[in-house]
Amino acid sequence: MEEIVSLIFNGGDVSRVATVPVYERVPCLEERPVGTRVPNRRLLDAAPGPRVMKTRLPWSMVPPQVRQGKGKVVYLARNPKDTCNSLYHFHRMSRCHVTPESWAEFFFHFVEGKVEFGSWFDHILGWQTHASTYPTKMLFVKYEDLHKDPHMVVARVAQFLGRPLSPQTVDTVVKHCRFDNMKANPMTNYSNDDRFDFNQSEFLRTGTVANWKKFFLVINSLDFDRIYAERMQASGLQFDYDRTGEFGADRDLEDYCFR
Repeated sequence: MEEIVSLIFNGGDVSRVATVPVYERVPCLEERPVGTRVPNRRLLDAAPGPRVMKTRLPWSMVPPQVRQGKGKVVYLARNPKDTCNSLYHFHRMSRCHVTPESWAEFFFHFVEGKVEFGSWFDHILGWQTHASTYPTKMLFVKYEDLHKDPHMVVARVAQFLGRPLSPQTVDTVVKHCRFDNMKANPMTNYSNDDRFDFNQSEFLRTGTVANWKKFFLVINSLDFDRIYAERMQASGLQFDYDRTGEFGADRDLEDYCFR
């Protein structure tokens, strides 16, 4: 989504994003550039508009201007099972995070919200409140929809941002942002970022839907479904988990039953 938005604001011109890493074009609000003590939010104060930034912060921690409906937000949500799996691998490679002792341990921490930026459930529900309060200021996009129909999503995001693109330009953006292309692109694959141990995992790993099935046991999935129903029923949010396929190897279910 960072690369898509960056291209939209550059009129779909791939040459204009070919020499600057995406993390410089779309800085993270809560981080600071390597080697400096000035946080990105201070640098952004002085940047000319339109300013494009990303954040992983929960709704309760974003700047007050956002909570007042200023600016526009594209919220990218991914089904929580794939999110849990992706975050597990990110923790394994990141030198800035505690390496999980095991998948089972990380699963419990994720479900309990004992991970960076807290509970997935609280995070998405908090931002959903913003979407209902300021419906013209926030676009809710599902990662799975980006897989199913990337042309539709890119056109929708561009329209929302007030930068509509022609069908031909939308096609250019979609082709540039294909997962395999981004994985091979040093401007998007973070290959020059020494915060990550690429012996543990790639930054852009699989980019698929339902990769969670290679790690979740049946009991993990059932427990997660129960918790999701309890926490998210009132939200009306449903995700595509692509439930066909095999789960992980059989293990002692008692050891993996969430309590």
